[in-house]
Amino acid sequence: MKMKAEMGHWSGVVGNSVHLIGEDGRFLGQIAILCQDDRLRDKDVQTNICRTICNALNADGGQDG
Repeated sequence: MKMKAEMGHWSGVVGNSVHLIGEDGRFLGQIAILCQDDRLRDKDVQTNICRTICNALNADGGQDG
């Protein structure tokens, strides 16, 4: 399945996530950051984690897998 990853919008309540988007532009799923340590709740930390995930999944034009 061909898909791309997009960073979600930051929320002070739920944090951030990565959205998985299909070839047709429809939402397929979400990768969320579930925190057990307050250091992971930091906006910059979550943004960097999500950016890393997006870059990895979008390498070579997205995943086909």
